[in-house]
Amino acid sequence: MKKMNLLENKNIFIIWTVVIAFLLGIAMVTSDISSFAAMLLIFALPLLFYLLHKPFVFILKCMLTVIFFIPFEHIKFLNLFNVINPLTILGLILCLKIAGQVIIRKKIEGFNLTVIDKLYFLFVISALISTLSAISVLGALNWIFCSFVTGYIVYKVITTLSAQEIEDILKFLVIAGSLCALYGIFEYLLGKSLVYGEFTGRLTSLIGHPLLNGLIFSTVLPISIFLYFQTKQRRFMYSSIILFIAIIFTLARGSWTSIIAASVIISVFRMNFRTIKIPVILALFLIVIMLIPMTRQMIFNRITANEQSEYSSFNIRTKSIPLALKIAIDKPIFGRGPFNAGRFKKIYSTNSTLGLASYENTYLGLLVDLGFIGITILLLVYCVALKISLFSKPIDTKNYIFKTVAAFSLVILLINMATFNFDSYRIFHFINWFFISLNIVSSKITS
Repeated sequence: MKKMNLLENKNIFIIWTVVIAFLLGIAMVTSDISSFAAMLLIFALPLLFYLLHKPFVFILKCMLTVIFFIPFEHIKFLNLFNVINPLTILGLILCLKIAGQVIIRKKIEGFNLTVIDKLYFLFVISALISTLSAISVLGALNWIFCSFVTGYIVYKVITTLSAQEIEDILKFLVIAGSLCALYGIFEYLLGKSLVYGEFTGRLTSLIGHPLLNGLIFSTVLPISIFLYFQTKQRRFMYSSIILFIAIIFTLARGSWTSIIAASVIISVFRMNFRTIKIPVILALFLIVIMLIPMTRQMIFNRITANEQSEYSSFNIRTKSIPLALKIAIDKPIFGRGPFNAGRFKKIYSTNSTLGLASYENTYLGLLVDLGFIGITILLLVYCVALKISLFSKPIDTKNYIFKTVAAFSLVILLINMATFNFDSYRIFHFINWFFISLNIVSSKITS
């Protein structure tokens, strides 16, 4: 028997239409702001119903498109109140789609509770408790909201996908990422940012901050190389080259270091003739880049850049450690509230310049925000994900290699997070849980 679609049932559709029309009518006559919101909703509803009919994979691709091609974090209209933006809207659509399927089918295959689900439940409780100490309670609640709709929900959806759907997502991730990187390289060679106006001499692309570009592109790079070896398609070889060049042009030393360090760490656990290809390819890329005088000099200058000034990035990181510990010790258990670390740094710092600077370290920010309980739970989630990809028994050669690649990307992400405050960006939750989920579902990738 054909299963009933909630949106195709005429009675339910009529009821929904009446309710929505009634609410929009009230909004239209209440105030100018609510009228504007109502007009936006009227135009957005057709898109909403369209997306609700699309599969999960399509919506996930839309989220990746937003991250790579819509600079919503830097456009006030799209980033209204830092809550209503394209990414959270798509996350809410995922939630609505899941809720609709639960109502119809009562249960979605693959939505079983796991250790990570239980840890995240504890994490949310801990984060909610920490908001009691927050200066900006709305900012803290907003952070938790984004953590759920653009992070955890994405993780739950990916864990239900088939092996073919996961590969489809990975291919889209690499192609979208390389196109974004290619645009960034074009801007870099042009010597002008077409979006942000100011050119700092570092690759920004549509993502924004060069360190953010370096972090994202460096986590995508191993997946791109993996897809080339598995499919032998040249587009993934070109994507790998583009991503590598973009990482160099970001001048993000943290990204360079994380790739090298991750190669060493992964080699300790899983390196053999089947997985040696990726670090070898990375080494060859570096050799080719170093043979070009301009890029060789650029890398050398960046590595040997003067860090003696009082407020260099290195000194800010070192000075932020005792300051973060001082703040954390005052509220050691649950912290000061998500997204509030910067506010407390201004209060505790005796130097205004240091107080206005970020911690340059995601973990320091999370320690202040979440306390020792919250950050410990989050680290346990990472450990569980890595344990699955590194120590679970592989099904076949392809599965073995992908498990290694998934761990490789996550380790790069985790090391890179120590170089700047990634948690202050709205895409933190999506990127974070996306790569966690790849490690969890790595057993699905088979020959």
